Parts: sequence; structure tokens; C-alpha cells
Amino acid sequence: MGDALLQKTYTVDFLRKKRIKNTGQMPQYYVSDCHEPIIPKELFMQVQEEIAKRSSIADCNGRKRGFSANSCFT
Repeated sequence: MGDALLQKTYTVDFLRKKRIKNTGQMPQYYVSDCHEPIIPKELFMQVQEEIAKRSSIADCNGRKRGFSANSCFT
């Protein structure tokens, strides 16, 4: 898509090179159009909507059911 999220992890101890996930301790930066996209942004957003739609599908009993693509015809 061409965007990047910076500082997802940060270094706690530079001598031991210990890095941990940034859950709000340090600021994160979102950079738009920082590199040439592999796929267009519109296509990426359409795929994200389809993923969200498939994850919210429920059967007649109200239980979530997964999307199975085990067959080439699904």
C-alpha cells in the first residue's frame, strides 16, 4: 500500500540488544506514501473489508463459522 508504521518495537537494553513490543511507551509514527506500493491502496482496502466480512459470518445458530478454502472450488 506504500505506508509504514514506525517504532513498532524499541530497544530496552542496548548492551544485550533486548527489544520489546511498543504498547504505548514510545511514540509511533505512521508515514503515508513513504515507498512505492506493491498493490494499489483501493485494492488493499477492498481486501481488508472482505477479511472483516468473512470473519463476522455466523451460522443459523449464531456461532461464528470460519471461511474454509480447502477446495479449489470455494
